[in-house]
Amino acid sequence: MPKQGTIRELLNYIIRVRTEMVRVYGDDDFPVLAQPASPQAIALAEAHLGLTFPPSYREFLQESNGVRDFSDEIDLVSVEDILSSEYAALCEEIRGLGWQIGERLLVEGLLIGSRPGYRNVFVIDSTVEADERGERPVVYWSDSTLLRAASFREFLGEWCDVTYELLVNARQKAREILPGSPMPRRQD
Repeated sequence: MPKQGTIRELLNYIIRVRTEMVRVYGDDDFPVLAQPASPQAIALAEAHLGLTFPPSYREFLQESNGVRDFSDEIDLVSVEDILSSEYAALCEEIRGLGWQIGERLLVEGLLIGSRPGYRNVFVIDSTVEADERGERPVVYWSDSTLLRAASFREFLGEWCDVTYELLVNARQKAREILPGSPMPRRQD
């Protein structure tokens, strides 16, 4: 499983493994990478939020302007999502939860992955200063911090492992239901 690579390579790996997992479950919620965001659209979203995106997140948007069904109950948001009233409402919902439980990350962070009605989120942590490269940590949060990486690129590298483990679990469940199903091959 790749831990490093270009944003595109990491995304391709995650999408390939996630697609296989969806097939195992017999779902039809296949992940969909969007076309790249234009530099103008990225600048508009940054201006709307009043901040500059970390370099690796900006690189992601230049590769794919969001990913639908990136993971169970999580879409990676597009710049159009960021500009929408639905995104604003979702951010308010997550911030409200953050205030209730005292989770500063949810109140101050930049929501980059979620889905309305769910508590699983990906957040760029704005509670810490950017490093010398301009990167900020990215966190997967669901009632507690589950995964934290120093940048969006590193987060994707870690998410490769998460996605692979979810596929292994899906295959094991399928084998329990349908004995004789093969285990997944490691997709490095």
